[in-house]
Amino acid sequence: ALSLQEGVRFDWPGDAAAPKIFVYLQAGYAHTEKIVATLSALPVRAVVHSPVLDPALVQKYAQAHLLFSTAPLHMEQASREADIAICNAGLGTVSAMLLAGTPMLLLPTHQEQFLLASAVVRLGAGILVMDAGQEPDLQKWIMTLIAQPGYATAAAAFQEKYRGFHQARQLEQLVARCEQLLRG
Repeated sequence: ALSLQEGVRFDWPGDAAAPKIFVYLQAGYAHTEKIVATLSALPVRAVVHSPVLDPALVQKYAQAHLLFSTAPLHMEQASREADIAICNAGLGTVSAMLLAGTPMLLLPTHQEQFLLASAVVRLGAGILVMDAGQEPDLQKWIMTLIAQPGYATAAAAFQEKYRGFHQARQLEQLVARCEQLLRG
């Protein structure tokens, strides 16, 4: 797993006044094209990351306000600069976004992601969208996250509560404690 400080830094595409959306999807996610098509039609600036992106999809939706990347991106930059995030509710992405106070549209693909996404919804910091055999109204949910400040307020409250948390410091503390236990 990458640390928050690793990955490629990027410039947000498009109109500087438009909302910034960071998208991090698993390879092969069923609704990747639907998400990209929706973003292409909205007045937003979007950075779309997935480890595997079909070149035909990238070419089809290439626009000045969309940036595509298969390379791991700098998560600290993405989480701190995005107005909202769209993701499959992986632990690393959700943690980074909450610690930065970024509300999320959560699209889980399995039970663990669903449980984590449900917890984010209980915090008020995100919207959980389930497939349920039909294509979700992504434009509705994206615009809701942008327009309704309660989601950003809840995410900011989480950020404030854990302001002193630092990933590197936590790792150092865990290693030190393990070494202490091993020494007896």
